[in-house]
Amino acid sequence: MIWPFYLAIQLLIYNLVRIVKLVHSIIRSI
Repeated sequence: MIWPFYLAIQLLIYNLVRIVKLVHSIIRSI
């Protein structure tokens, strides 16, 4: 029962890292 919850958190962290990298690259280009 805990597996889907763990998978959702892992996916959320992965997406958060992608967003942070994207924002960082945008800030650097300005």
